Amino acid sequence: MDTLTAGLDDTAAYLDDIIVTAKTIDEHNTRLEAVFRRIQDFGFRLRLEKCSLLRTEIRYLGFMINADGRRPDRAKVDAIQTMPVPKDVSELRASLGLVNFYGTFVRELHNLRAPLDAFTNKDAAYI
Repeated sequence: MDTLTAGLDDTAAYLDDIIVTAKTIDEHNTRLEAVFRRIQDFGFRLRLEKCSLLRTEIRYLGFMINADGRRPDRAKVDAIQTMPVPKDVSELRASLGLVNFYGTFVRELHNLRAPLDAFTNKDAAYI
């Protein structure tokens, strides 16, 4: 996918998810046409039911993205807030991984999670 989107302005891909952004509708349409041409050139096909076109806001890779930038997806934040208390080191590591996903939005996250990180050490007693 990186090859497919290489050289296309404001276009990015992750696995089979492609996002195209623009400041104006005309610019967006021009970029979409370029992406569609590339998809055709590469021999790929789109499933219309999986496409989300001409949106002012979109959920993409765990974030909500719009003209103001990106922010955490509320549903993902709710899932983090309601996840059960970890019962062992493996579950703790998984929980910390989820929290860390949004680390750029939490000031001093490394300090906040330090007490929990201590429990992931090999010699830590986990009660």
